[in-house]
Amino acid sequence: AGDVYMESVVANVASIRPTPQSFGFLVSADGKIIAHRDQALPLKPIAELSKDLAVDKLVAAAKDSTSLLQADIGGRNRLLSVVPIAGTSWMLVVALDESEAMAPIRSMLATSLISSVLVLLVAVGLLGADDFVRHFVHQPTQFRVRVGRQRVGGGFQPFGRVRVAEDE
Repeated sequence: AGDVYMESVVANVASIRPTPQSFGFLVSADGKIIAHRDQALPLKPIAELSKDLAVDKLVAAAKDSTSLLQADIGGRNRLLSVVPIAGTSWMLVVALDESEAMAPIRSMLATSLISSVLVLLVAVGLLGADDFVRHFVHQPTQFRVRVGRQRVGGGFQPFGRVRVAEDE
């Protein structure tokens, strides 16, 4: 009956896969791996899984449910979430692949940056259009009016005389 129960526990732990490269495992308070998807690791010390792991780090992380540990497991950076199993000295560790876990955040950041750059370009374009209108449309007109007033006051009519043809 005990073997059937442990096989069920191992199967449940092995089914934990929040992302394709992530996995779960059970470890005891004395640092032995209880269940892992790699059948060669149960009853081995946690250090065989990763040199970055130590029992005291796992126990501390299990007490603080908001903390994540970082470890290199299998040549990949992992974020570890540790949860104590009530009534036992075991801890469930979920090893999230960092690149897969952070992909949505990186995507959102990239989208935000691209959107910000586009908004900036539109704003600069609008300011440039406003500047263009002010300098090349309004200012020459104002310049012509000013010059015309100055010359007319001095007795010179810059635009010549306008002759209106009368109907015959």
